[in-house]
Amino acid sequence: MLKKALISICILLVVGLGVWKIFFGGETIKDKVENISESLTSYNIEGNMEIINGEEKRNFNVKVSYLKGEQDYFKVSLYDTNINQEQILLRNNDGVYVLTPSLNTAHKFKSGWPMSSAKPYIYQSLLSVFDGEYEVEKMDDGILVRSNISYKNSPIYSKQEIKFSNELVPVWVNIYNDKDEVVLSINFTKVDIGVSFEEGYFDLNNTMNISRENISEDVVAPSDDLPYMLTGSDLNIELLDSVVVNIEDENLHMLVYKGDSNFTVIEKVSNVYDEIEVIETSGDIVMTINGFAILEESKVSYNYNGIDVVIYGDSLDVSTYLNIANGMEVSSAK
Repeated sequence: MLKKALISICILLVVGLGVWKIFFGGETIKDKVENISESLTSYNIEGNMEIINGEEKRNFNVKVSYLKGEQDYFKVSLYDTNINQEQILLRNNDGVYVLTPSLNTAHKFKSGWPMSSAKPYIYQSLLSVFDGEYEVEKMDDGILVRSNISYKNSPIYSKQEIKFSNELVPVWVNIYNDKDEVVLSINFTKVDIGVSFEEGYFDLNNTMNISRENISEDVVAPSDDLPYMLTGSDLNIELLDSVVVNIEDENLHMLVYKGDSNFTVIEKVSNVYDEIEVIETSGDIVMTINGFAILEESKVSYNYNGIDVVIYGDSLDVSTYLNIANGMEVSSAK
Protein backbone atom coordinates (compact mmCIF):
# COMPACT_ATOMS: atom_id res chain seq x y z
CA MET A 1 0.00 0.00 0.00
CA LEU A 2 2.83 2.36 0.91
CA LYS A 3 4.54 1.61 -2.41
CA LYS A 4 1.33 2.34 -4.37
CA ALA A 5 0.82 5.56 -2.43
CA LEU A 6 4.36 6.70 -3.21
CA ILE A 7 3.85 5.91 -6.91
CA SER A 8 0.58 7.89 -6.94
CA ILE A 9 2.28 10.86 -5.27
CA CYS A 10 5.11 10.75 -7.81
CA ILE A 11 2.64 10.68 -10.70
CA LEU A 12 0.81 13.68 -9.27
CA LEU A 13 4.08 15.55 -8.83
CA VAL A 14 5.12 14.83 -12.43
CA VAL A 15 1.73 15.91 -13.78
CA GLY A 16 1.77 19.00 -11.59
CA LEU A 17 5.27 19.88 -12.74
CA GLY A 18 4.19 19.48 -16.36
CA VAL A 19 1.23 21.82 -15.87
CA TRP A 20 3.47 24.32 -14.11
CA LYS A 21 5.95 24.27 -16.99
CA ILE A 22 3.21 24.72 -19.59
CA PHE A 23 1.64 27.72 -17.90
CA PHE A 24 4.42 29.22 -15.83
CA GLY A 25 7.68 28.11 -17.41
CA GLY A 26 8.78 31.06 -19.54
CA GLU A 27 10.71 29.04 -22.11
CA THR A 28 8.00 26.40 -22.51
CA ILE A 29 5.16 28.83 -22.98
CA LYS A 30 7.25 30.83 -25.42
CA ASP A 31 7.82 27.68 -27.43
CA LYS A 32 4.06 27.13 -27.47
CA VAL A 33 3.50 30.71 -28.64
CA GLU A 34 6.16 30.28 -31.32
CA ASN A 35 4.45 27.13 -32.61
CA ILE A 36 1.10 28.91 -32.78
CA SER A 37 2.62 31.92 -34.56
CA GLU A 38 4.41 29.77 -37.13
CA SER A 39 1.31 27.72 -37.92
CA LEU A 40 -1.05 30.71 -38.03
CA THR A 41 -2.20 31.05 -41.65
CA SER A 42 -5.61 32.71 -41.28
CA TYR A 43 -8.27 33.64 -38.76
CA ASN A 44 -11.50 35.49 -38.11
CA ILE A 45 -11.96 37.17 -34.74
CA GLU A 46 -15.02 39.04 -33.48
CA GLY A 47 -15.61 40.94 -30.27
CA ASN A 48 -17.20 43.85 -28.45
CA MET A 49 -14.91 46.79 -27.69
CA GLU A 50 -15.51 49.66 -25.32
CA ILE A 51 -13.34 52.80 -25.29
CA ILE A 52 -13.63 55.07 -22.26
CA ASN A 53 -12.63 58.71 -21.82
CA GLY A 54 -13.70 59.97 -18.41
CA GLU A 55 -17.49 59.65 -18.29
CA GLU A 56 -17.77 59.25 -22.05
CA LYS A 57 -17.91 55.77 -23.61
CA ARG A 58 -18.03 54.41 -27.15
CA ASN A 59 -19.05 50.86 -28.05
CA PHE A 60 -17.83 49.06 -31.16
CA ASN A 61 -18.39 45.69 -32.77
CA VAL A 62 -14.96 44.53 -33.92
CA LYS A 63 -14.26 42.03 -36.70
CA VAL A 64 -10.71 41.07 -37.65
CA SER A 65 -9.65 38.90 -40.58
CA TYR A 66 -6.10 37.75 -41.37
CA LEU A 67 -4.52 35.81 -44.23
CA LYS A 68 -0.84 34.88 -44.29
CA GLY A 69 1.14 35.32 -47.49
CA GLU A 70 4.17 37.04 -48.98
CA GLN A 71 2.23 40.17 -48.04
CA ASP A 72 0.05 39.49 -45.01
CA TYR A 73 -3.54 40.64 -45.47
CA PHE A 74 -5.62 42.20 -42.70
CA LYS A 75 -9.13 43.59 -42.52
CA VAL A 76 -10.42 45.24 -39.34
CA SER A 77 -14.00 46.49 -39.13
CA LEU A 78 -15.04 48.87 -36.35
CA TYR A 79 -18.81 49.31 -36.20
CA ASP A 80 -19.78 52.15 -33.89
CA THR A 81 -23.04 51.03 -32.28
CA ASN A 82 -23.66 54.55 -30.93
CA ILE A 83 -24.20 56.00 -34.43
CA ASN A 84 -24.57 52.82 -36.56
CA GLN A 85 -21.55 53.59 -38.73
CA GLU A 86 -18.52 51.56 -39.81
CA GLN A 87 -14.84 52.20 -40.41
CA ILE A 88 -12.57 49.60 -41.99
CA LEU A 89 -8.80 49.20 -41.85
CA LEU A 90 -7.54 47.18 -44.80
CA ARG A 91 -4.11 45.90 -45.75
CA ASN A 92 -3.51 44.17 -49.09
CA ASN A 93 -0.88 44.14 -51.86
CA ASP A 94 -1.68 47.72 -52.82
CA GLY A 95 -1.20 49.30 -49.42
CA VAL A 96 -2.96 50.19 -46.18
CA TYR A 97 -6.34 51.93 -46.24
CA VAL A 98 -8.80 53.50 -43.83
CA LEU A 99 -12.27 53.20 -45.37
CA THR A 100 -15.29 55.25 -44.39
CA PRO A 101 -18.09 53.52 -46.32
CA SER A 102 -20.78 56.08 -45.44
CA LEU A 103 -18.71 58.68 -47.34
CA ASN A 104 -17.29 56.30 -49.98
CA THR A 105 -13.75 57.44 -49.11
CA ALA A 106 -10.51 55.52 -48.57
CA HIS A 107 -7.34 57.09 -47.16
CA LYS A 108 -4.27 55.26 -48.47
CA PHE A 109 -1.09 55.00 -46.39
CA LYS A 110 2.47 53.86 -46.83
CA SER A 111 2.52 52.12 -43.50
CA GLY A 112 3.64 48.98 -41.70
CA TRP A 113 0.26 48.72 -40.02
CA PRO A 114 -0.70 46.70 -38.08
CA MET A 115 2.64 45.16 -37.15
CA SER A 116 4.44 48.50 -36.75
CA SER A 117 3.05 48.69 -33.19
CA ALA A 118 0.88 46.58 -30.91
CA LYS A 119 -2.89 46.47 -31.45
CA PRO A 120 -5.27 44.98 -28.83
CA TYR A 121 -7.55 43.50 -31.53
CA ILE A 122 -4.79 41.72 -33.52
CA TYR A 123 -4.06 38.13 -32.42
CA GLN A 124 -0.34 38.40 -33.18
CA SER A 125 -0.09 41.54 -31.04
CA LEU A 126 -1.76 39.78 -28.11
CA LEU A 127 0.66 36.86 -28.39
CA SER A 128 3.60 39.29 -28.42
CA VAL A 129 2.98 39.93 -24.71
CA PHE A 130 5.11 36.83 -24.12
CA ASP A 131 8.11 38.51 -25.79
CA GLY A 132 8.62 40.83 -22.84
CA GLU A 133 8.16 40.76 -19.08
CA TYR A 134 4.83 39.48 -17.82
CA GLU A 135 3.07 37.79 -14.93
CA VAL A 136 0.85 34.74 -15.36
CA GLU A 137 -2.02 33.65 -13.14
CA LYS A 138 -3.46 30.18 -13.67
CA MET A 139 -7.25 30.04 -13.86
CA ASP A 140 -9.66 27.11 -14.09
CA ASP A 141 -10.35 27.74 -17.78
CA GLY A 142 -7.12 29.38 -18.93
CA ILE A 143 -4.51 31.92 -17.88
CA LEU A 144 -4.48 35.63 -17.05
CA VAL A 145 -1.43 37.54 -18.30
CA ARG A 146 -0.49 40.94 -16.88
CA SER A 147 2.14 43.25 -18.33
CA ASN A 148 3.21 46.86 -18.61
CA ILE A 149 2.81 48.24 -22.11
CA SER A 150 4.01 51.14 -24.22
CA TYR A 151 1.96 51.78 -27.37
CA LYS A 152 3.67 54.30 -29.65
CA ASN A 153 0.48 56.05 -30.69
CA SER A 154 -1.52 55.42 -27.50
CA PRO A 155 0.62 56.99 -24.75
CA ILE A 156 -2.14 56.83 -22.13
CA TYR A 157 -1.99 53.02 -22.18
CA SER A 158 0.04 51.91 -19.18
CA LYS A 159 -0.65 48.22 -18.55
CA GLN A 160 -2.87 45.42 -19.77
CA GLU A 161 -4.51 42.19 -18.70
CA ILE A 162 -5.20 39.48 -21.25
CA LYS A 163 -7.13 36.33 -20.56
CA PHE A 164 -6.23 33.38 -22.79
CA SER A 165 -7.87 29.98 -22.93
CA ASN A 166 -5.74 26.92 -22.21
CA GLU A 167 -5.04 26.81 -25.97
CA LEU A 168 -3.83 30.46 -25.87
CA VAL A 169 -6.91 31.75 -27.68
CA PRO A 170 -7.77 35.31 -26.52
CA VAL A 171 -10.88 35.62 -24.33
CA TRP A 172 -10.75 39.27 -23.26
CA VAL A 173 -8.41 42.26 -22.92
CA ASN A 174 -8.41 45.16 -20.46
CA ILE A 175 -6.08 48.13 -20.96
CA TYR A 176 -5.44 50.60 -18.12
CA ASN A 177 -4.02 54.10 -17.81
CA ASP A 178 -1.51 55.10 -15.13
CA LYS A 179 -4.42 55.70 -12.72
CA ASP A 180 -5.45 52.03 -13.00
CA GLU A 181 -8.61 53.05 -14.86
CA VAL A 182 -9.82 50.87 -17.73
CA VAL A 183 -9.62 52.92 -20.93
CA LEU A 184 -10.22 50.12 -23.43
CA SER A 185 -11.71 46.64 -23.11
CA ILE A 186 -12.49 43.91 -25.62
CA ASN A 187 -14.54 40.77 -25.02
CA PHE A 188 -13.92 38.29 -27.83
CA THR A 189 -17.07 36.47 -28.87
CA LYS A 190 -15.70 34.40 -31.75
CA VAL A 191 -12.24 33.13 -32.72
CA ASP A 192 -11.94 30.90 -35.79
CA ILE A 193 -8.46 29.73 -36.76
CA GLY A 194 -7.61 28.34 -40.20
CA VAL A 195 -10.48 29.81 -42.19
CA SER A 196 -10.91 30.28 -45.95
CA PHE A 197 -11.83 33.52 -47.69
CA GLU A 198 -13.68 34.14 -50.92
CA GLU A 199 -11.74 35.62 -53.82
CA GLY A 200 -11.58 39.40 -53.51
CA TYR A 201 -12.30 39.39 -49.78
CA PHE A 202 -9.37 41.77 -49.14
CA ASP A 203 -9.92 43.83 -52.30
CA LEU A 204 -10.52 47.55 -51.75
CA ASN A 205 -13.46 48.04 -54.09
CA ASN A 206 -15.14 44.80 -53.10
CA THR A 207 -14.80 45.65 -49.41
CA MET A 208 -16.24 49.13 -49.95
CA ASN A 209 -19.14 47.93 -52.09
CA ILE A 210 -20.21 45.22 -49.65
CA SER A 211 -20.06 47.61 -46.71
CA ARG A 212 -22.04 50.30 -48.55
CA GLU A 213 -24.71 47.76 -49.46
CA ASN A 214 -25.09 47.00 -45.75
CA ILE A 215 -25.24 50.58 -44.49
CA SER A 216 -27.91 50.78 -41.83
CA GLU A 217 -31.04 52.78 -42.51
CA ASP A 218 -30.74 53.94 -38.90
CA VAL A 219 -27.47 55.84 -39.48
CA VAL A 220 -27.48 59.00 -37.41
CA ALA A 221 -27.44 62.08 -39.67
CA PRO A 222 -24.69 64.72 -39.29
CA SER A 223 -25.49 67.17 -36.56
CA ASP A 224 -26.71 70.69 -37.40
CA ASP A 225 -25.35 71.85 -34.06
CA LEU A 226 -21.82 72.60 -35.22
CA PRO A 227 -19.41 73.43 -33.93
CA TYR A 228 -18.64 70.57 -31.56
CA MET A 229 -16.88 72.05 -28.54
CA LEU A 230 -13.96 70.78 -26.51
CA THR A 231 -15.63 69.95 -23.20
CA GLY A 232 -14.12 66.57 -22.32
CA SER A 233 -10.47 67.54 -21.87
CA ASP A 234 -8.42 68.30 -18.77
CA LEU A 235 -6.16 70.72 -20.66
CA ASN A 236 -5.65 74.18 -19.16
CA ILE A 237 -6.94 76.09 -22.20
CA GLU A 238 -9.66 78.57 -23.15
CA LEU A 239 -11.64 79.22 -26.32
CA LEU A 240 -10.22 82.42 -27.80
CA ASP A 241 -12.39 82.64 -30.91
CA SER A 242 -15.10 80.77 -32.83
CA VAL A 243 -15.92 81.82 -36.40
CA VAL A 244 -17.57 80.42 -39.52
CA VAL A 245 -15.74 80.78 -42.83
CA ASN A 246 -17.37 79.99 -46.18
CA ILE A 247 -14.94 78.57 -48.72
CA GLU A 248 -16.18 77.21 -52.05
CA ASP A 249 -19.74 77.01 -50.71
CA GLU A 250 -18.68 75.04 -47.64
CA ASN A 251 -19.08 76.36 -44.11
CA LEU A 252 -15.94 75.77 -42.06
CA HIS A 253 -16.27 76.20 -38.30
CA MET A 254 -12.99 77.42 -36.83
CA LEU A 255 -12.23 77.25 -33.10
CA VAL A 256 -9.07 78.85 -31.73
CA TYR A 257 -7.84 77.67 -28.32
CA LYS A 258 -5.00 79.12 -26.24
CA GLY A 259 -3.41 78.14 -22.96
CA ASP A 260 -0.86 75.51 -22.00
CA SER A 261 -1.41 74.21 -25.55
CA ASN A 262 -2.30 76.42 -28.52
CA PHE A 263 -4.27 74.86 -31.35
CA THR A 264 -7.02 75.40 -33.90
CA VAL A 265 -9.92 73.06 -34.68
CA ILE A 266 -11.68 73.13 -38.05
CA GLU A 267 -14.97 71.27 -38.56
CA LYS A 268 -17.27 70.82 -41.54
CA VAL A 269 -19.96 68.50 -42.86
CA SER A 270 -18.27 65.71 -44.85
CA ASN A 271 -18.51 65.27 -48.60
CA VAL A 272 -20.18 62.06 -49.80
CA TYR A 273 -18.88 60.68 -53.12
CA ASP A 274 -20.74 58.72 -55.79
CA GLU A 275 -17.54 56.90 -56.80
CA ILE A 276 -14.92 55.67 -54.37
CA GLU A 277 -12.53 58.50 -53.51
CA VAL A 278 -8.97 57.30 -52.74
CA ILE A 279 -6.93 59.90 -50.86
CA GLU A 280 -3.14 59.52 -50.62
CA THR A 281 -2.24 60.18 -47.00
CA SER A 282 0.93 60.46 -44.95
CA GLY A 283 1.21 59.91 -41.23
CA ASP A 284 0.07 57.20 -38.82
CA ILE A 285 -3.23 55.60 -37.91
CA VAL A 286 -4.24 56.21 -34.29
CA MET A 287 -7.21 55.16 -32.18
CA THR A 288 -9.50 57.71 -30.56
CA ILE A 289 -12.76 57.32 -28.66
CA ASN A 290 -14.50 57.97 -31.99
CA GLY A 291 -12.58 55.33 -33.95
CA PHE A 292 -9.60 55.60 -36.31
CA ALA A 293 -7.87 58.95 -36.82
CA ILE A 294 -4.92 60.11 -38.92
CA LEU A 295 -1.91 61.61 -37.14
CA GLU A 296 0.32 63.74 -39.34
CA GLU A 297 2.90 66.41 -38.70
CA SER A 298 1.23 69.28 -36.84
CA LYS A 299 -2.31 67.87 -37.13
CA VAL A 300 -4.69 65.02 -36.40
CA SER A 301 -7.86 64.46 -38.42
CA TYR A 302 -10.83 62.14 -38.25
CA ASN A 303 -14.44 61.77 -39.31
CA TYR A 304 -17.23 61.19 -36.85
CA ASN A 305 -20.89 60.90 -37.75
CA GLY A 306 -20.50 62.71 -41.07
CA ILE A 307 -18.37 65.54 -39.65
CA ASP A 308 -14.73 66.14 -40.66
CA VAL A 309 -12.61 67.34 -37.75
CA VAL A 310 -9.02 68.57 -38.12
CA ILE A 311 -6.93 69.68 -35.14
CA TYR A 312 -3.91 71.85 -35.98
CA GLY A 313 -1.18 72.60 -33.46
CA ASP A 314 2.52 73.36 -33.34
CA SER A 315 4.77 71.25 -31.11
CA LEU A 316 1.92 69.16 -29.67
CA ASP A 317 2.75 65.62 -28.62
CA VAL A 318 0.64 62.57 -29.44
CA SER A 319 -0.92 62.51 -25.98
CA THR A 320 -2.16 66.10 -26.32
CA TYR A 321 -3.60 65.49 -29.79
CA LEU A 322 -5.51 62.47 -28.54
CA ASN A 323 -6.66 64.34 -25.44
CA ILE A 324 -8.17 67.01 -27.70
CA ALA A 325 -9.69 64.53 -30.17
CA ASN A 326 -11.23 62.45 -27.39
CA GLY A 327 -12.83 65.52 -25.86
CA MET A 328 -14.36 67.12 -28.97
CA GLU A 329 -17.51 65.03 -29.21
CA VAL A 330 -18.65 65.08 -25.61
CA SER A 331 -21.23 67.79 -26.32
CA SER A 332 -22.04 70.46 -28.87
CA ALA A 333 -22.78 74.14 -28.73
CA LYS A 334 -26.49 75.00 -28.66
